[in-house]
Amino acid sequence: VLASIIRVTSILIVNAPLEKAAIFVLATGLLLAEKQDLGEFGFSLMNFKRQILFALIFSIFIPGTYLVILGSILKLFADAFFSFSIKVFIIVLPFYLVVGLGEEGLFRAYIERQAVQSIGYRKGILWASLLFGIWHIYWHIYPLSILSMIIHVLFAFLFGLIFGMIYEKTNSVLVVTLIHACWDAMVSSIYIPMLNPSAEYIITGTTFFLFFSITILITILVTQRIEPLIKIGPQQAV
Repeated sequence: VLASIIRVTSILIVNAPLEKAAIFVLATGLLLAEKQDLGEFGFSLMNFKRQILFALIFSIFIPGTYLVILGSILKLFADAFFSFSIKVFIIVLPFYLVVGLGEEGLFRAYIERQAVQSIGYRKGILWASLLFGIWHIYWHIYPLSILSMIIHVLFAFLFGLIFGMIYEKTNSVLVVTLIHACWDAMVSSIYIPMLNPSAEYIITGTTFFLFFSITILITILVTQRIEPLIKIGPQQAV
């Protein structure tokens, strides 16, 4: 509730979410207050190289898949192509690392892990992903846009499923934080040329349908296959 109040207020005033540090402190503070071992919830640098390697693989795979699909659909339907700014990516990445750490700390390490322990793996991930989706509804309260709310909530929910599966298989907040940050930074670094409304709807819908279908399927297959190699915890926190 506190994080939501800060988020809504900051979006209304400065059109930017400023609650990231607050929700990270909230998540870790709750775990400490409950006398939990932070390592069991993925706050650990154990097997650091494997965490970084796995994060890099998915940080390239997820945005890369999206860019390949987007480029192909743009070329097919509009004979156009997007541009990507490495400079912008590098500039915004530190900010999105803070975003990723805050949101993954709360929604994956605290909410999802507790839900998985209480109601099971699938239901726990679904519940945390649903809350993660609803969390993004605040972006569109002013000016009010119901359609934008629905779309944003759906996209965030699907990403929650992807991040949730990766988190549960790796038991690493670091891994999902880096993946989350790279995705957000990539989105901020691409420019798509102006399209007519009908073409924009077709391109956007087709791109995201293919992207989420492929990404979720491959995430399921990959995490199942390499789980014995990358399972990190539970271990002692650092």
